[in-house]
Amino acid sequence: MSGHWLRHPPKVVVLATIAFAALLIGWSVLTPLAEAPDEPAHLGLILEVARHDGAYPQYDALEQKKGAFWICQTYAVSVKWCPTKAEAAAHTTVRPRPADEAPPKSSRPVWNAGTFTRAVPGRHNQMPQHPPLYYEAMAGALKLERALTPGTWSVDHELAYLRLINVLMVVPLPFLAWATARRAGADDLVGSVAAVSLLGIPQLAHIGGALNNDNLFSTLVGVLAVLLAGVARGDRSARTGILVGLATAGALLTKGFAAVLPPVVVLAYVVGARGQVVAAAGRVRAWLDAARAAVVPVVIAGGVTFLGAGWWYVAKVAATGQLMPSIENARLTSALKHRGFHVSPWKYGTSLVSKLVEGFWGAYGWRSVRIPVPLSFAATLGSLVLVWLAVQRARSSSRRAQVLVAAAESANDHQDRSDEVPAPLGPTAGVLAICSLPFVLFAVFVTVRSWVIYTGTSRLAFQQGRYLFAGLAGMSVLTALGAVLAFGRKRVLEVVVGAVIALQIVGVLAAFHGWWALGWSSGPIQPIRAVVAWSGWPDPIALTLLLVPVVPMGLLVRAIWRASVERTDLRGPDQPEAGGLGALLGGDPADARDQSLTYPR
Repeated sequence: MSGHWLRHPPKVVVLATIAFAALLIGWSVLTPLAEAPDEPAHLGLILEVARHDGAYPQYDALEQKKGAFWICQTYAVSVKWCPTKAEAAAHTTVRPRPADEAPPKSSRPVWNAGTFTRAVPGRHNQMPQHPPLYYEAMAGALKLERALTPGTWSVDHELAYLRLINVLMVVPLPFLAWATARRAGADDLVGSVAAVSLLGIPQLAHIGGALNNDNLFSTLVGVLAVLLAGVARGDRSARTGILVGLATAGALLTKGFAAVLPPVVVLAYVVGARGQVVAAAGRVRAWLDAARAAVVPVVIAGGVTFLGAGWWYVAKVAATGQLMPSIENARLTSALKHRGFHVSPWKYGTSLVSKLVEGFWGAYGWRSVRIPVPLSFAATLGSLVLVWLAVQRARSSSRRAQVLVAAAESANDHQDRSDEVPAPLGPTAGVLAICSLPFVLFAVFVTVRSWVIYTGTSRLAFQQGRYLFAGLAGMSVLTALGAVLAFGRKRVLEVVVGAVIALQIVGVLAAFHGWWALGWSSGPIQPIRAVVAWSGWPDPIALTLLLVPVVPMGLLVRAIWRASVERTDLRGPDQPEAGGLGALLGGDPADARDQSLTYPR
C-alpha cells in the first residue's frame, strides 16, 4: 500500500508539532545566551568553520577564542564555564541579570571585532572531537545570514539566530514519534499520544531551543526509528535499506554516540525476518533462518552507511590511531584522582541515577536551575510504569500471534495451504524492543563511559540525561501505548496534555525564577523585561518570540478536547491502518500488504 497515511497525520499531531516548535522558540529566548550546555564551545567551533570556508579543525587543533569567554561572561547567568578572576576568588556561582544592566543592543560587537577572534593559550575547544555534519550545517547558516546582511548582525544576534536554526532541526520529533508508532503497528491514537507527550519534557524544550548538536542527532535517530519500526515488521526492500543506511550515516556524522546504532539495524532486520519464518524445526532454527534472510538488506544498509560516514572514521584511525580521538583522553587521567579515593558503586550509582533523571526532565544549562527533584523522579516512575504496561500488552499480543500461527498451520494440514495468517492487534514485543533499543543503548553508553571516567579519575562526569533524547521517538511509542492502556482511549489525550502543561509551567517558572527573577518580589514584569533586554533580538521580536507558545498550545488543547468528544479524527482500535511509508520513507513493511491485518507466512 502507499504511504498515504503519512501525508495526512491527524490534526492533533499537526498541532502538537506546531506547539512543539512554538515551545522551542520561546525557550530559545527564555534561556540566557551562552547558558545552555557547552554553548560557548559549540559557538566557537561554528564561528571557526564559517571563518575558514568550511575547513574543519583536527580534534586537538582548536584553541578557545576570547570571544567565547566574552559572550559567556557578558550574558550567561551561571559562572561555572567562564568565571572572572573576581568571581573565582569570591566563589560566585550565578550573576544577576536585571534589565537595566543589559548591554545596549545598538553597540554590541560583531564576531570579528577587536580581540574577539584571538586564541586563549592553553584552553582548547573539545568540540572538534565530534564529526562535522552539525557544525558544517550551522556554519552554512551563518554564511547565508552574512551574505544577506553583511556585517550588520552582532555576535549575540547571530547566536539567537542559530538557536532558531536548531529549532528547525529538532521540531520534527513529535511527527516522527507518531510515524514510528503507526509504522510499528499502533493506531493514530497511540501515535497522537506519543507526539503530544514529547511536549512535556522541559529539558528537551530547553536543549531544542539552544545551540547543541543533540538536536540534529535526535532528529536523525528519530527518522531511523520510523524506518526500523517497519523493518522489524518485515520490510526488507532495497529502498528502505538505502534510507536506513543514509539515516545511520547522518547520525554517525553528527555524534560518535551513533556507534550503538548499527547493531540495532542488524537486529531489526533479524526480528523482521523472524516474524516471517515458520519455525517448523524449532526456535533456534527459525532464528538462524531469519539471520540468513536478513543478510541482503543488512549488506545494503551497511554499505550505504559505510559509504556515507566511514570516510570520517577511517581518516581518524589513519591520522590518530583512534576511532574517536578527544582531548578529554589526555585530561581525564589517574592524576586527577583524589587522595585516598576508592571506588564506591553506591556513590557512583546514586549520582548516575540522580543526574540522569534530573538532566532528562529539567536541569538546565550548567545545572544551576532545576525543576523540583521529586517531580523529576515522579515523572520517571510514571513513565516506567507505562513502559511496563506496554511490554506486558505486547507480550500478550505476541503470544496470541503464536497461537494463531499454530492454528493456521494445523488447519493447513487438512486443507489447501493459506498464504497468510491473522496478526495480533498492535505492536508485538519484538517491534517494541526495536523501538526502545536506541534509548536503552544510549543509557548503557552513558553508564559505561561515566563508570570508566569515575574509576580512572574519581570524577563523576558524563552523566547527562539529555544524551538519551535521541531515543525518544521510539521510546515514546511504549509510553504512549502504556498511557492508552492505563487511562483508556476516551480520556488518555486529556490526561497526557494536562501532564504536559503542568510540567511545562513548572519548567518555565523554574527558569524565570532561577535565571531572571532570583526571587519573586519583583513580580512577573521585571523578569520578562530582563529576558527581552538581554536577548540577542530587537525588543519587539524578543517579546513576540517569548510569548509565541501561548496560541499553539491553546489550539492543541482545544483540538484534544474536541477529539475526546467527537473522536472523529483518530482511528479506533478495530479500524485498519495503512501500512508502510511509501515513497517518502521507504516501502511498505509487507511489500504492499497491510500488516495491521495479516502477517505473510
